[in-house]
Amino acid sequence: MTQHVKYSGLGTDKEISISIAFPTVTLAEVQLLDPSATLSDTADWYVLQKLIYDATVYKNTRLYFPQGTFRISKPINFTQKMGIGWFVEGTGCTLKAATNYGGEMVILSRGNNYGTCRNGRIKGLAIDGNYTAEIGFKINDALEWFLDNVRIYRCFVGIQLSDTYYGEISGECVIQDCLSGIKTVPGGSDEVNTIEFNNVKINFSSVKTIFIPKNDGENDESYNIRVKSIGVELTTRIMGCKFRGLTIEGMDYGFYGTKSGVKGNSNTSIFQIQDCYFESIKKEAGRLISFEIPDGFANHYFSVSLVGNRFFGNPIFSIGQGTWRVYGNEKDSFTLKIVHNGSYRTMLSSDLSSDKIVSQNENTVTFIKKDYIPWSANANKYNDYGNPSTYPDEKNMLPTINDYHGLEYKPRLRNGERASSPYVLGVHTKPLTFAGNEHPAAPVIKGENGKYYLITTKDGLGLVLKEVTNMFFLEPPVNSKSAKELWSRESSEGDSFFCIELQCLVVFTNGKWIAGKGTDSEVHGIGKGLNLASASPVNTAKWNWPFVWNVQINHGYVWQGSFWAWGNNVLGTGRTNIRAVGTLAQRPVMPNIEKFIYYSIDNDKYYKWDTASSSYLTYTPIF
Repeated sequence: MTQHVKYSGLGTDKEISISIAFPTVTLAEVQLLDPSATLSDTADWYVLQKLIYDATVYKNTRLYFPQGTFRISKPINFTQKMGIGWFVEGTGCTLKAATNYGGEMVILSRGNNYGTCRNGRIKGLAIDGNYTAEIGFKINDALEWFLDNVRIYRCFVGIQLSDTYYGEISGECVIQDCLSGIKTVPGGSDEVNTIEFNNVKINFSSVKTIFIPKNDGENDESYNIRVKSIGVELTTRIMGCKFRGLTIEGMDYGFYGTKSGVKGNSNTSIFQIQDCYFESIKKEAGRLISFEIPDGFANHYFSVSLVGNRFFGNPIFSIGQGTWRVYGNEKDSFTLKIVHNGSYRTMLSSDLSSDKIVSQNENTVTFIKKDYIPWSANANKYNDYGNPSTYPDEKNMLPTINDYHGLEYKPRLRNGERASSPYVLGVHTKPLTFAGNEHPAAPVIKGENGKYYLITTKDGLGLVLKEVTNMFFLEPPVNSKSAKELWSRESSEGDSFFCIELQCLVVFTNGKWIAGKGTDSEVHGIGKGLNLASASPVNTAKWNWPFVWNVQINHGYVWQGSFWAWGNNVLGTGRTNIRAVGTLAQRPVMPNIEKFIYYSIDNDKYYKWDTASSSYLTYTPIF
């Protein structure tokens, strides 16, 4: 077992320089441990760093840090040290920042050698940043690491991660009085992958001005906007991470982020927040949204499960674009706020009460269990996710869930999954919404009074007119327009609407309606055949997305890797992989699709397939 060198003041919370404690040690010996070190650095740092160096040289994989409080003026650095499969017992050892030391306390990194600093475990070590240290644990490009029962106090950042994966924080870890408890930052990549955060207690009881003072003349409101205390701060993509059993207390924000990504890239995060406890949160328990960047939004797409958590004080938890599962949290203990930044769409599946969901996104797709939909006499008409029964009748009306919410109808199962359908039912102002199994479910006529009526029957003999309110396409989603309306209107730079046919937000940019703005599938979304023929997406490697609309034939195209294929019609059905735009030579010989129309870029003409004669006829576009 590697032994540490000793001196009389070792571990006594005193700042003693190397030159005083070890007068025979040379500068060359010290800089063998750290090229930037000097003989004025603390002797405590020298003892512990030399212990790691000697263990690496002699291939010892098990270290015992001495007990006591050790003042350090340099980081305890494991970069390219200790090989594979090592253990440090740090119980009883506290690393305390020397006066005015503002760097990292401990660094884990493999450097450029995958055979070092790997599969290592540090147990029981305590860190005291003394309100000056920048980072408690800096974990950079390390893999297969474990922090067990570590305690971190009074650092700007408790644990900072970049370019790291296959790690775990477990036991009874404590991060106390750090401005950011856990923080991810970009490194060589923009991703932190497959980390488990278990049973970490993060709390903040200090005054923030101890870390960052107010500017001259700055009031409290401005200061608190500029300086935030955050439990978990995410500034990268988070892939496959699990946050389980965390206690976050006294922070401005529980979870906050992510600012990662640049315009034109696909920025996706997939993670879980499970069985966590939030108390005395000053602003929001979570704010996981797409943040503004200099040229727009980072357009972050979240795929997150928020399950089994407890919230004290009914805080807000803000979510952004993506797919969210929010289930099993303590009933009515928080409010879920949907924030629409960027170009993606939010899909929420939740058992929250409807009055606990608010939205700034006018076309959110929401699945709410029937137990949590406001009661009505027709409650038995709905399945577990609030969708209509298979066989609608004149009573099948959808009660209002909440202002600015939509409910997407996905009733059928296909290959074990809910089949997708594009019919968003806007329920933002009217008390009832008609919903049918097909569109329309039954004939609908418009009366002289301007109202719409469903033609139905009770006994199969006499007809009954039933008023229909707020039906999709008759009264479409809020702030929405058809593709033809958008194409025809005079628009200004930056105008944005929800396109009914495309089922997404479109933004008027440089004289064009752009779908997926800011994503890797950004495309000229609405136009004539000639416009769309050259409007390939940013990323041509994607299949089945994006989807665009040709206003001359009132039909859509879908991208198939290298060409536009015959896509959805106005009912959202009919998507194929058959080319619909190209040269005459590329025209499908036998498309066998009723009403199929091909656009030829050779002569700017359309050709409609005639099923009866199995041939093409010239087609005159709408305009």
